[in-house]
Amino acid sequence: MAGLLTDAHWSDFDGDQNPDLLVIGDWIEPQLFVQKGGKFSRKPMRLEEADGTESTRMKGFWSRMVWADLNKDGREDAVLGNLGLNSRLRRKGSNHLKMWVKDIDSNGQAEQILAYEDQSGSYYPLAGKDELGKQLPSVINKKFTTYADFAGKTVEDIFNKGELNGATEFEINRYSSVWLENKGGLRFVIHELPAPAQWSKLYAFAIGDVDSNGTPDVLAGGNLYSVNPAQGQYNANPGLVLLNDGKGNFRPSPGPFSGFSVSGEIRDIQALRTAAGTRWLVSRNNDRLLVFQTHTHPIQ
Repeated sequence: MAGLLTDAHWSDFDGDQNPDLLVIGDWIEPQLFVQKGGKFSRKPMRLEEADGTESTRMKGFWSRMVWADLNKDGREDAVLGNLGLNSRLRRKGSNHLKMWVKDIDSNGQAEQILAYEDQSGSYYPLAGKDELGKQLPSVINKKFTTYADFAGKTVEDIFNKGELNGATEFEINRYSSVWLENKGGLRFVIHELPAPAQWSKLYAFAIGDVDSNGTPDVLAGGNLYSVNPAQGQYNANPGLVLLNDGKGNFRPSPGPFSGFSVSGEIRDIQALRTAAGTRWLVSRNNDRLLVFQTHTHPIQ
């Protein structure tokens, strides 16, 4: 169970009447642990893209998941929050991000080298000379005395094989938030959520029939402010309702149109059932709790 885990879900995925465990996190793909005789073992999930091809692209910055039968086939499906597609980390080309972790300069502390892949398959560091020079002065500042020397260099140009040899490597190959259609038999089809769900990092979901059509809809929120200036804040999610047609086809209704308008860093959304109807509680970092109620008129 490697990586920084962010969420977990118990369900009988293999149909043997024993609860199994699915976990998600940063720099990993969803990991399924199947229970047999009180012991757990990791079992691969059969992941497919929407076009039917086998997928090997599910390593992401997964932050939250919620489960419900989204297409009314009797099986639980999942909605997974990721970084989104509105990010400096997402580059043209093969869209991979790598991280090497190692004590490169032998000072007793591990360094993290982040790099993005370009169209040619070469990896270029996200950090510039100044930032890397502060992290590894004995390596960077001695090897590259001017900005011109450093400019345009790949990770292989900057570090020799010995310096990165033995480093622990991590990879990101999917940035989009998705929903997983459960086909049974540990087989899941990956569907990308609509564009407004990709504008910012998603941290919170709730399921409910918002438009009263008998199908489960999804309320979503997120944003992230504690990032370095070069990367920029993730603040483009004003609250989002994903209206479901019952087949897993979602029509996005951002906050200004649905009335579910929320600013700030949304971290959880919970349904509270009252005698007067459902209320939606929204918690945010360093801000007050918000309460929304569902109206009977259609959401745009």
